[in-house]
Amino acid sequence: MRAYLNSLGIALLLGAVLTQFTNCDGYQAQTVSSVLEKSCFEEDNCFDSDENFLKIEITTENDQSLGAVQWTNVSGKCNEGGFDSHQIRWKLYDSQGGFVWDHMDPNHGAPLDGLCKNGKFDLLIHFPNVGISEQHYVEVELVAFDVDKREYRNTLLAKKKVYIIP
Repeated sequence: MRAYLNSLGIALLLGAVLTQFTNCDGYQAQTVSSVLEKSCFEEDNCFDSDENFLKIEITTENDQSLGAVQWTNVSGKCNEGGFDSHQIRWKLYDSQGGFVWDHMDPNHGAPLDGLCKNGKFDLLIHFPNVGISEQHYVEVELVAFDVDKREYRNTLLAKKKVYIIP
């Protein structure tokens, strides 16, 4: 009986040891990036664009003072959402929300729009002949375009304001 128990003990011990090495492939937990990478290459959609990813974050301080120089710098972080092309547009509004000036004004001078490069943007906004005597604000918006030049916007995450004081 003792020999039987010894044999059974050795068999169980060997079974436990051997089952630990049955899979030589190694275990790797599935991560979000590995799932996206796998589906990206399998479905050939590696560069999907999505307006939900459009985003800007203004890092310039609010309440910028113009003083005698009629220009301001607005900069920050951005994500163009994987679109083929985009613009960072701006519009100037008075304290009551009335439109004053924007990036499209032909008298303004070039360049008027900004671009998101490496996750950052920088706009130099010039206000010639506007005569700001009260608080105004600049609305900055990231607008994206697909290959057919359709516009895409995310008004929640890709449209922000910065206030300008005289």
